[in-house]
Parts: sequence; C-alpha cells; structure tokens
Amino acid sequence: MKNKLNFIWFLNMKHWQVFLIWMAPSVLGGIFSHLQYLIYFLGFIYTTSIIGWFYLVGKSIQSKMDLETKEKRPEFWTVTGLISYTVSYLFFIYKNPMSSYYFLFVIVGVSVAFFALIKVILYSAESLSLAEGKEKRDNSLIIAFLFYIIGVWFIQPRLNKVQDNSIINLIAKENKS
Repeated sequence: MKNKLNFIWFLNMKHWQVFLIWMAPSVLGGIFSHLQYLIYFLGFIYTTSIIGWFYLVGKSIQSKMDLETKEKRPEFWTVTGLISYTVSYLFFIYKNPMSSYYFLFVIVGVSVAFFALIKVILYSAESLSLAEGKEKRDNSLIIAFLFYIIGVWFIQPRLNKVQDNSIINLIAKENKS
C-alpha cells in the first residue's frame, strides 16, 4: 500500500534549498522577536522539519532499494522523538518555576528526544551508505547528520545521486520486463 503523504519532493531538492527552508524560521524569528508565541511556533516547525528530513532520508532509500539495516523501527523512534520533544517544549514554554518536577520533565523529554534523534540518524546514515554500495555505515555521514546545518551541503548531493540512480535502475528494470 502506497503512503498517501508523499514528501519525496523534499528529498529531491538541492542542498541550498533545504538549507534555506531550515534557516527561514530562524530569520523570521529574529525579525519578529517581539512575538513570543510566533518564536515558539517557528522553533517547533524548524525542529520537526529537521527530524522529518532525517527520517525521510532513510525511509525513501529503504522503500526504493529494499535494503536491510541494523537499525530497526525508525517510525517508532521518529514518533518518540517528536512526542518527547513536543512535551518538553510545552513544559519549557509554560514553565512554572514553582513546580518541583519542571526540570525533571524538561531534562527527561530532551534526553529521550536526543536518543531518538540519534537512532534515526544512525538509520539514515546506514541506509545512505548501503545505497551507495558500501558494506557498512559511513561514520562521516553520522557526523554530517549531527552537524546537519553544514552536513546538508554534503548529504543532499549524495542523496540526490542515489535517488537518480535508483530511478534509473527502476526504469531499466521496467524496460527489460
């Protein structure tokens, strides 16, 4: 069954386009810094788009090439990361310093979100490495994903190349049949 929400267009963008999409909330936040809730909303959009991009990198490669990775359940880790990030973000926005559990909720939420993000990064790095024909995960990809603002300039062209090669391979298979 085909997924109804198709965000592959986001993966086919050039590296500078993805970079601009990620930087737009930061720039708008600087311009409209006096609107506190707009800043919170833009921060949420920024973070969810990055986590979504990490997930889509691995998932799009997996769906096209049927690769087997060590990292399992990327959907679980993506949803867990988004939920824990959202909960900790809401606790941060509506902070009540009198609450003794405030810091506990924020620290635990951020820690779970970070762990889930690492799992999704490992999944995407391994998927991209296998799609490029490497036998094991490329550690430079993990570093590029962790420093995603700079890493997108290296990852997105490699992803576009893999996407183009997989489309060419699919067309070649269909022509042989």
